[in-house]
Amino acid sequence: MERKARVTDILRSRGRVRQRIRELDTEKVELVKRMEALAQEFQQTFRRPWPAHPVVQRIAGGHVYVRWRCQGRNGKQNYVDLAGAAGQALLLALEPPVQRVYVRYGQEMLSLNVTHGLRQSEWARLRQYLDDCVVLEGYAHAC
Repeated sequence: MERKARVTDILRSRGRVRQRIRELDTEKVELVKRMEALAQEFQQTFRRPWPAHPVVQRIAGGHVYVRWRCQGRNGKQNYVDLAGAAGQALLLALEPPVQRVYVRYGQEMLSLNVTHGLRQSEWARLRQYLDDCVVLEGYAHAC
């Protein structure tokens, strides 16, 4: 009887994990939409050429970032971190009102990036948990 109760708890727990994964999928999609909207808003606020502009970068494994991309041609555009030395140099080259807008965008970008990163990490860990449960069940049935 006690073993059956534990199995039921495990199955309920996995159901909750699957539900949380679905919630995280939804949250991540919404965050990417917000990232894309931020990049679009910037492009509508400022005229080209931009010294740098926000772009959404998708990386293998489900990671997505909104990053500052410098001007350039034929794929030779570097990314710049406003908190780093290159970002500071970029900001100092701008007029103070424009600097403030870039900083505001940068703060929003940081917030979106960390939020998406946290959701992605939780999603990946929960997926690994479910995969590991299946493997361990196979061992349990083999014993």
